[in-house]
Amino acid sequence: MTVTLDKLYDPSLYTRTQTITIDYVATDNRDASLREEEQTTVTIIPNAQTYRLHFRPVTDDWTNPHIYVYQVLYAPDGKEVRIPDSNTTTNEFSHAVSYSFTGKRTFKGWTSQGGEVDNPGTGGSSDIVDKGSYWEVQRKNGTTAWEPSDASADYVYNLKIDYCPNFREGTDCTNCNNKEVKPTWPGVAMKEDDENPGWFYFDLPALATPGITMIMFAEGHDGPLQNQGESNDAYRERVKKFRYPAHLMPGVPLYDYADKDGWFLYDYTKGDDNGFVDDKPVSIKYRIHVDAVNRGNRIHVWEEGGRAFTVWDDPSGDLKTDSEGRKYFEFELWSPVSKRIGYKFINDSGDSWIEISAWEKVTGKDYDYEYTIN
Repeated sequence: MTVTLDKLYDPSLYTRTQTITIDYVATDNRDASLREEEQTTVTIIPNAQTYRLHFRPVTDDWTNPHIYVYQVLYAPDGKEVRIPDSNTTTNEFSHAVSYSFTGKRTFKGWTSQGGEVDNPGTGGSSDIVDKGSYWEVQRKNGTTAWEPSDASADYVYNLKIDYCPNFREGTDCTNCNNKEVKPTWPGVAMKEDDENPGWFYFDLPALATPGITMIMFAEGHDGPLQNQGESNDAYRERVKKFRYPAHLMPGVPLYDYADKDGWFLYDYTKGDDNGFVDDKPVSIKYRIHVDAVNRGNRIHVWEEGGRAFTVWDDPSGDLKTDSEGRKYFEFELWSPVSKRIGYKFINDSGDSWIEISAWEKVTGKDYDYEYTIN
């Protein structure tokens, strides 16, 4: 038996492995009493030609998420190739890349493998030194052609192959729409996922290697600006919300899911414990009914000691009206509420609080918990 999927290579149509049960019957038209029935189960694993990477911050306050996807370069002996930081007083380094999938960089290959770049240790123009557990590119006058962003990088990399041309246009990012290429961080703008509101996505060619291809996320090209009067320490701490990894590290490895669909829900409070999962995370929706009269049509809602779901006296706090004419405000969390929820109407003199135990579980509705302000 052969099962054929139409539009086989479109990951948005077959986003995960599916299982179907097929019943079939064999009969003999010469003898109606001869009849055999069997049942079989078929597992459909999409043969997608791209990885679809979904991203969403739990705070939902990113407006221009970017993604940088690269693959670390290894020498023929299996050791990675590192580029030391230009500041010689640090031990920091970046990786030479075999691919920058978002930055139009493709390594030209080692000579022993049919490529154009001299093998390390041969004394040729590759000029990299064995450091024991890795190879280190040597800097000359502070520069090296091995840096993907270097102007002379065409010695090491092919600069013409674009693995994501569709993500350099039609976005809210002016830089990307102008076809500006960032060979490294922050990469290229992701697109809004119309089929999964609140999420963004990027399509990565299937030639990327799970476990070796590395992924980083950032809000825009420069991140949020420093506020007037904000200390440098406070600014650096706030910026952590708008990039992952939030400190100097290689990134998160590409997953190896059968359907090539991965979901990254970024919670900056978890630090390095963030990662991709195979199935789309499901949020928990909380609805606040406002039956009280003379409270206005706008509310401010926040989590005690945590995030704010609205901006004070802003349309983000405008109440909606359901089919029964009740006013309400709704927010979502990715785990059960664990803190008191504060709220305040425009004319209130003080804050009010919803205790954790005050939420009522509901069934058969498009939200999960409710609370009523009388």
